[in-house]
Amino acid sequence: MAICHDHSNMATTADFQKLCDEAKAYGFKSVAINTYPVSICRRMLEGSDVLTGAAVGFPLGQMTIATKTAEAQNAVNDGAQEFDYVLNVGKLKEHDYAYIEEEMKQLTAVARKAGICCKVIFETCFLTQEEIIEAARIAARVKPDFIKTSTGFGTAGASPENVRLMKENCGPLRSADIFLHEKKEPGLFPILIMRMIPSGLRSFRHFFFDLFRRNQRLGIFRIPACFPVKEEHENK
Repeated sequence: MAICHDHSNMATTADFQKLCDEAKAYGFKSVAINTYPVSICRRMLEGSDVLTGAAVGFPLGQMTIATKTAEAQNAVNDGAQEFDYVLNVGKLKEHDYAYIEEEMKQLTAVARKAGICCKVIFETCFLTQEEIIEAARIAARVKPDFIKTSTGFGTAGASPENVRLMKENCGPLRSADIFLHEKKEPGLFPILIMRMIPSGLRSFRHFFFDLFRRNQRLGIFRIPACFPVKEEHENK
């Protein structure tokens, strides 16, 4: 399970050290951080299999294409081994699909030149079904490595319906990513995910493992996670 997790934290240098130590201890796939601490975390993770992942245009995506590509390139120069970027949700809501495609092309080009992975975050909680489908079809043409539902900072997380829409329309992409994020307020937890929990499962952790066993049907291969490390510890 852990190898599919992108472990996230955005705070002080001491917190980044803790983040990296946890990622190594539990064998997470990557650490997901803003671009400033990329070089710091890359040094902390030296000698491990954990990737240093950068979040570009995070969390709102409301930057120019030039600004996002510069941030992505800077992260690459600092040692990022993959990056996520948040597409311009406002432009997508305006149905300026040409802009979304050009943005995706330029960000994907940065990753291709560096030989690393590019992941595109849609922030589906703000989108209609039509907009999700169009963004996925653009991704099918541009071919980033992953498309993702959510930042975890929006009004909702992933839903099976949105993941299916993405997967059905993204063509040959390897996967659609799903975001499972924990909120302190139960009402803000991804409600559609919670509704899926079968009565026979004792907890979210058991549901999560059941979902993982079935995830290939949805095309889910990477799972960004902000829930506590103690959950992973309990799963061992």
